[in-house]
Amino acid sequence: MKGLRRVAIGAVLAAITAGAAQAKERYFTYEPDSASAKYRSDVITLTVREDMLGRRVEKLYRTRGKWLTLGKPQGAFSGGQLVKLLKSNDDDTRGIQLYAVDVKDGQGFAYGACKGADRAWLAITPVRPDRDLTIYVLKVDPETKGPALCETLQYRWRAEWQLPKTANEAKSAGHEDDGAPSSPR
Repeated sequence: MKGLRRVAIGAVLAAITAGAAQAKERYFTYEPDSASAKYRSDVITLTVREDMLGRRVEKLYRTRGKWLTLGKPQGAFSGGQLVKLLKSNDDDTRGIQLYAVDVKDGQGFAYGACKGADRAWLAITPVRPDRDLTIYVLKVDPETKGPALCETLQYRWRAEWQLPKTANEAKSAGHEDDGAPSSPR
């Protein structure tokens, strides 16, 4: 029984390791579809890490403003509090992911979007090709210790981009890199 359990645990660990090694980065670009999105960021590109566990946004590049590094929310407020808040604004809260905006990168963003706040969180609807995107900018309400909605930013799907292959990747794929930039899919 112990031997079988070790084999099963080993197989799971091997699958997780293989999945992590197969993770890939994708780049999704969106155009503003609301006045607040146009003002706060204009066109955005999301760097998305995709692996066997799903997709996570790592960076948000803005045409207007400094780019933002996104991380785990680390217990700012509960998922239940977030769903309760967003249900009053949007009936479909399935798949929304919460991210903490890096304190250093997002200091000006938080201050502007949340009227003087020193921290901001982003609740982002599922990132999928050919789907529009909504980003809820949040802060912690000092009275309730729960989330407070600062702004809702709406975006239209524009394109998915790929980085040009390196010379080594091109050779291993069986063709040489012609130096031309990649184009959207």
